[in-house]
Amino acid sequence: MCRTCCVKKPENHFVSIVRTDTCPGWNSVYFDWYSLRLDYGTWKGSYARVVKTTVKLRTGGKGLPGLSAGKNLFQISASAQRKTSYQSGNYLPMPGFSQQGVNPQNIQILGKHLGSDGKMYAVLSDNDEKVVTPNVSGVDYFTFYISAEKHKLIHQVLCPAPADPDQARLNLGIGEQVVFYFDPDLVMTFPESPYWYVLGAGTVNSDSGSSTTFSASMSPGSATVMVHVRDVDLPTSLGVIPPSGISVTFNRDLGLGTPGTNQIGASTLYWVKVLPDTVSFNNARLQENISPAVTNTWPNHSKFYILDTFAWGFGGICMPAVPDTIAEPLRPISKLYNGTNYQSFSYSLNYHIEYQNQNGDWIPFVPVQTTTQFNADGSCQEIYQGVPGRPQGPWQ
Repeated sequence: MCRTCCVKKPENHFVSIVRTDTCPGWNSVYFDWYSLRLDYGTWKGSYARVVKTTVKLRTGGKGLPGLSAGKNLFQISASAQRKTSYQSGNYLPMPGFSQQGVNPQNIQILGKHLGSDGKMYAVLSDNDEKVVTPNVSGVDYFTFYISAEKHKLIHQVLCPAPADPDQARLNLGIGEQVVFYFDPDLVMTFPESPYWYVLGAGTVNSDSGSSTTFSASMSPGSATVMVHVRDVDLPTSLGVIPPSGISVTFNRDLGLGTPGTNQIGASTLYWVKVLPDTVSFNNARLQENISPAVTNTWPNHSKFYILDTFAWGFGGICMPAVPDTIAEPLRPISKLYNGTNYQSFSYSLNYHIEYQNQNGDWIPFVPVQTTTQFNADGSCQEIYQGVPGRPQGPWQ
């Protein structure tokens, strides 16, 4: 959007006529033939009318004026031509009058001087109206050209959250990534470029250029992603939260064993959703930590020990839940023989799922229980957080 206008400083007292067109957000003037009756007679001819012009910028945006909190970057460009000759005695600029370019850095818009490239930048609220009429200090008559382009700062998470499909959400899981860019693309005069940096819990993969990717810290906190454009800053505030629980659902029994082998065992696949599910934990580093060691005794009086740590998580893949297989390795069914008959037997594991924070420490966030049930008939069943699989076997 642009207009070319001829203006005269308002402190000089000449006839001024203003016409406006219907283009939203802008006032304009026209050049025309006109007749003036002056004190010393009537003068007719072709001339450019001297006017006081006001140019307004409407920032647009969704919602009602005063209710939208959105702010956007505006790149405003302008130039001016100083008029250096006038009709003798009347000071009326005539067609064909001479003109001289104005140094862009002598032009002010919104109280700021333009750069040497004829551009300035402003962060303006949605649904606002600003007067952006250029001002040239020390120049009485000048024509000007002005244009403005709105650049919306966009941010989008790379993984939608299971319970929140909004990719512009402001709450993130630890390690979550967000892409930032301007729409339309912001092109600055070389060698200038947008400069990106973070205050708080996270980093950006590139500190210059028209876009960047933010990675949230592996520890909870808050972060503000800043983009610096020449002399203005546009912030985006984000919250970073840790996992706090899980939700387990049964998927299917995988089966473990072959009839006629006199062995017993089970394998069941579950889907585990990491909570809260309003964010994504696709980049979080998780593990199951079975510690200290668990000692159990079979009905035949033999013992077995369990002590282990299992890496666990999404592995950077965008998924709504993590597949987790709970399995009991195949064991001889003789483990259930107590010397007289086969005896049902079960044991439980109680442990924690942990996340690794930014310092490399493992932080437990949810207690977990799995139970393996061996039945005297040779079947076996897994139970995860109270959610049972189906009995598998017997394999005698």
